[in-house]
Amino acid sequence: MSFAPTINIAVLGGGEEAATYLAAIRALHAEESVRLASGLRVLLEPALWHPDPAVVAALARRFQLGLASADPRLSIDAGDIHAVIACFVDPEQQAVALDRAIATRKLICAAPPLAPTEREARSFARRAATARLLAVIADRPPVESLRAFVTGLVERRTILRTWNEWLDGASPAPLSAREEIEHALAALPAEAVEARTRLLRVLSQLPEE
Repeated sequence: MSFAPTINIAVLGGGEEAATYLAAIRALHAEESVRLASGLRVLLEPALWHPDPAVVAALARRFQLGLASADPRLSIDAGDIHAVIACFVDPEQQAVALDRAIATRKLICAAPPLAPTEREARSFARRAATARLLAVIADRPPVESLRAFVTGLVERRTILRTWNEWLDGASPAPLSAREEIEHALAALPAEAVEARTRLLRVLSQLPEE
């Protein structure tokens, strides 16, 4: 399939934590990025935000980033940034990043912690849920978390735990085989005729639930 949408993901953070996620995005890009069950291939392009220009400059050089800035208007608010990975180790900095990401209605994957206190974290979870934003926890290894996050945002479902589920110690209910295929079909572009035909054939062979 030739169609391959590109998702621009801004890493919000600095130091080795941010470097780990930038490296994960680059690694996925090198292996033709995220290939979904439907056959749809999704390309990832990294961006970066950190309030310290020196940190931004160092990571931008290291990972050859085209978009990296200490100005959140350029690297979080920008319309061509589709999603963010928030990975500040400092909960105060993490809270600042998440507040901005929610306000600009980004799709968000956040490594713990969400905020300095549980009360603030639950406030973020409520705001994200009210705005109907995909807001999940990166509680798997970086590459695995990225694959699950991207698959979920393209297929309009949650694979990683939502912030509320994480705060409550709960896990998302697994989808049935039929639901998996239906989500994959919903994400396919109109020109993906071959993949759609293949999935519909599989769907027709499944027993009724």
